[in-house]
Formats: sequence, structure tokens, C-alpha cells
Amino acid sequence: MKKILIIAMLLICNLAYAKPQYRGFMLGDTSLQSLSDAKALGVNIFRHQIFVSHMNEQNKESVMNDVFTVLDPIVNFCLTNNVKLVIDLHQPPGGMKQISHNRSDSAHFWDRKLQNLVIFFWKRISERYSNNSVLYGYDLLNEPAYRLQQCKNCYTLNGLYVKLKKEIRKFDTQTDIILEPSFGKSSTLKFLKPLKDDRVIYSIHWYSPMKITHQTLFNFSELIEYPNKEYNKNVLKSEMRTAINFQKRYNARMYIGEFSCIRWAKNSSAKFYIRDVISIFEKLGWDWSYHAWREYDGWSPEHNSDMNDKGWKSTTPVLEILKKHFSLN
Repeated sequence: MKKILIIAMLLICNLAYAKPQYRGFMLGDTSLQSLSDAKALGVNIFRHQIFVSHMNEQNKESVMNDVFTVLDPIVNFCLTNNVKLVIDLHQPPGGMKQISHNRSDSAHFWDRKLQNLVIFFWKRISERYSNNSVLYGYDLLNEPAYRLQQCKNCYTLNGLYVKLKKEIRKFDTQTDIILEPSFGKSSTLKFLKPLKDDRVIYSIHWYSPMKITHQTLFNFSELIEYPNKEYNKNVLKSEMRTAINFQKRYNARMYIGEFSCIRWAKNSSAKFYIRDVISIFEKLGWDWSYHAWREYDGWSPEHNSDMNDKGWKSTTPVLEILKKHFSLN
């Protein structure tokens, strides 16, 4: 009897601290009409991209004022409509630095002054939106291009995350901090040092294999149908093994900040790929935001599988898969 009571108490505690699952979109168009249209589908999370590569010591205050001009209405919309918001530093000060003909790094890993601007950005953000219940989290760096080499006085990726956490917590003790490993990849999670903080979410982006998700883009010219003998749901889950092991080892909360498949993948493969990866995310209890809502039409769930058809559709196979899961929110 005593054993049964203990088990019951543990179940109650787990339920009390259990968080709802979040499913939504990374935003392209952030107009109020666009946000309303997305909300009508049933989403409960948005990921908002912020681009400040042009920020420097002279213009930093004016750049932040421009950021707030766009961000404040989104925050207010989410508060009114019960949608969580991810604030994503998508393009940090300095942007990318060309290291060689085939290699680019995040410029701030080569310039301490740029890192100081990254710190400034998050201090201003966390001060303005401190402990705001609408926030899902601060996504500190989008797909940080970090390969161990950096300037002598620069923070490493792990070191910069520690510094940013310290500065953010001076203003905001409640909002979750979102950490991405190098390039946002599952395989680089093994190099990411977990933060000593109870409110941390670990995030990866899922575009694997890119020869399927990005076919016809960049150097991926071959048309490949999914699923096939080489790539199927079991293989995809196997490729997520590093992230799954990371989750288990650290009892980590996981968030897929981006995932997608080019809509014109061979023989309407996008719908099967999206179906399978969402199924894996759901089983693992990972939150997710689809890339993207009203941005590049190649990633659009409101366009069909015909590359040449640029018309918006009220329903598509991919959109129906997404709506099915949004209805669970």
C-alpha cells in the first residue's frame, strides 16, 4: 500500500511540473494579419528572427529601437492570443566572416568587440522583456558558426553562453535560455556544455539529409524520393541519436527551432518527410517550430508541390499534417 502511495505521489508531481508541448512556426511575415492567420491554424508558439549584423558601437541604440519597434507588437499579439514567443538572434552583430573560399564563421568569434555587442543585445532584450510570461525563451545564437578557432581574447561558444546567461539573469530570472550547438546540428551537441541553470532549453535544427530537404538548392541537384531504402523514418531517428542521448543524459528539454523540406521534393516527398520527422519529435516530447510561415515560398506550407506554382493555397498536404498536430495544442 505504501509503495502504491509513493508511486501515486510521484505521478502527481510529474503532472504538476509537466509542461505542455509547443508546436508552431518560425516567422517570416510578422504583420498582425499574418500572425492572426497562423494563430487560426492552432499554433501555440512563434519563433521570431532578429537580424542585427549591421550593429556597431555607434548605432547600437538606434538599432535596438528598431528591433523593439517590430518586436513589441509581436509580444503584445502573443500575450493577447496565448501564444508563446521565441526571441531568436538570427543574425548577430558582424554577420559572417569569410575565412576561406569554402568556409565562413560567425564574425563575433573573431572579434571581441562584436561579442560585446552580442552581450549588449541580450542585456537590452532581457531588461525590456524581463520575466514576461509570453516568452518561451531567448534563443541566444542561431546556428552559431563556431569551429574552435577564435581571436585571442574572444569567448568560446560555451564561454559566451555562460557570459550571456550571467548578464541575462541580472534582469530576468524566469525566462528560459535556449542554447544551440555549433551550426544547430544534432551531431555537435556533444561539444556543448550544459549550463548550470534550471531554465535552459537545448535546440537543434533538422534538415537531414540535406540532399532530400534541399534538393535543387545549392549543390543538391539530384531529385530524390523519400522514403527510400537509404532514408526512411528509422534512419532519421538513428541520425537523431546524439540529440536523443543528450536529452537522456542531462534530462534536457529539447526544442526543434527549425525543420522543413523543400516543397517540390520528388514525387511530393515533402509531405512524407514532414510526417515522419514530426512523428519522431512528438514521440520524444520535443517542442517544434516549422520553417517557415510566409517567408521563402520553397519552404511554405501554403504552396503545393509544383515548383512553378506560386499561388497561395488554403490547403496542402504539408499544411494538413501541421494542422493535425496543431489541433493537439
